[in-house]
Amino acid sequence: MTPTQLRAFAAVVRRGSVQEAGADLGVSAAAISLHVAQLRKELGDQLFVRTSAGLAFTPGGLRLASRAAEMLGLQDRTILEVRQAGVGRRLLRVAASSLFAEHAAPGLIELFTSRADDLDVELSVCSPSRFNTLLLTRSTDVAIGQASPNVDPSLLCTSFLKYQIIVVVGAAHPLARGHVHLDQLRAQTWLLGPAAANDVGVIPLMLRRLRVPKDRQRVFQSDAAALEEIQRTKASRWQCHSPWLTT
Repeated sequence: MTPTQLRAFAAVVRRGSVQEAGADLGVSAAAISLHVAQLRKELGDQLFVRTSAGLAFTPGGLRLASRAAEMLGLQDRTILEVRQAGVGRRLLRVAASSLFAEHAAPGLIELFTSRADDLDVELSVCSPSRFNTLLLTRSTDVAIGQASPNVDPSLLCTSFLKYQIIVVVGAAHPLARGHVHLDQLRAQTWLLGPAAANDVGVIPLMLRRLRVPKDRQRVFQSDAAALEEIQRTKASRWQCHSPWLTT
């Protein structure tokens, strides 16, 4: 399996036809077909078939499409890193939880890179449960977020940022006044950021401790989106969390 073959197949996936894939890469359709045929032979999978509605990909073809994008992206990134290293630039790969990435990463990364003119920072967002694997396989240089309870002893963990989790309701919401009981919290619909979907972290831990039912949790792509939903609906019954970072 070669990068040229993967690039040809990725173009077929992207463009939806062998002819357009060839035009996209500046080669003939016959060349694209040859690369695809080689992949089919090596992998023992048809990858896709032609139908009246267009190309229909096999489960193996869909899996290869995903992997091809990852592998080609890694190749392109490696080429860039090597070129940058040749001119004296360094790269720091940072993996971060969604909570940290949304609320603190931009400012801290900008502050850090302002002190090192030869440094580029690559930020990826992932679940803290993957930190162990990413660090041990050297896929990332540093991970920032809630530490997993089963941190590998060979890894160094340092606490450096304290923050609070604030539960927010509208001013007209009944819970905005007086003492709040746990049963009342469990009965609310929670509008949550992506951190709630992880197994590890302060947000899922809080939800488990409060025993908030899954059907009462609505997870958005960001905390900002959850807050925007509250403002959009102006419904006093909505409730969500919003973290505020403090030093």
